[in-house]
Amino acid sequence: DGLGRKHGAPRRNAQEQVRTIIARAANGVTELKAFLAYARGVAENPEDKPPESGASLRSLKLTRDLPVASELRGALHILSASFRSLTTHLSAYLPDFASAHTLDATAAVGFLREAPAASAPGDGYQEKESSVRSECMMTLLTVIPQAPGFNAGVKAVEEEAVKHFGGVDKLPEFMTSALESLRKSAETNRQELCLQLRAMNEELRTGVLAGCARTVFRDCFQRKVDQLHGRLDEVHKDVVVAARKADQARGAHEGKLSPALANPNAASALQALCASEASRHDAAVAELVELRGRFAAVLREEAREFLDAL
Repeated sequence: DGLGRKHGAPRRNAQEQVRTIIARAANGVTELKAFLAYARGVAENPEDKPPESGASLRSLKLTRDLPVASELRGALHILSASFRSLTTHLSAYLPDFASAHTLDATAAVGFLREAPAASAPGDGYQEKESSVRSECMMTLLTVIPQAPGFNAGVKAVEEEAVKHFGGVDKLPEFMTSALESLRKSAETNRQELCLQLRAMNEELRTGVLAGCARTVFRDCFQRKVDQLHGRLDEVHKDVVVAARKADQARGAHEGKLSPALANPNAASALQALCASEASRHDAAVAELVELRGRFAAVLREEAREFLDAL
């Protein structure tokens, strides 16, 4: 029973649809494994990045030239969102915890710029980062984020088969047996995929994240130190110019000092010279105070940017 082009079509159609559901989820797990390996490669060898893959951030125009720290933050954010989407699709969480692990519950992470994701919400970066995440997730998971859940898809296949035969009471024995077999096969595959995701999550938590943390800190630290030195060099140049100008003015005043100024008739000239020197001194001190303030401001700004970059 249930063989041939006519009577076997509903069974074959159900088998094909369930296989598609299983293959789609299995392909998502495979792509996530490749993306996890890509993130691990960047974390372990930031100077020798692994070849570009279809879902790597370096394959996208917006993220092609990101610093290593930003690339890793973006990769981990996309991994987190993809894990949530696929585990939700597979009903991997217990009902009491499922709502806390949906795609919408994924925390926003800024990776196109080194600033908190919630800062300057109108700067357009959030939309760009959301676009990058969506593009990568489409490569990783294809239609899974928008598709019905794994179990819901299998159930829909069963309902379609029942509807084809006009109801459960009219379902032939061969079709009942076929649907039961498909249900068991789908559940076995679902559980196996959930176990693979659990193993990947354990690898991410115990291995990859530690390497990412070290690499992100090292990359941010080195770039921010270089940036700090560059900005302080600019302030130092202004300090040198101000000191040279003050020394030149003082030297000019000292050059005007002579025994002739001791003559009472030169009292007005001596007073003018003293006033000019006092004015020079006050101006030099004020300029150096302003430069000292700029120096301190650079230190504060760079410290704040370093913390934001982490």
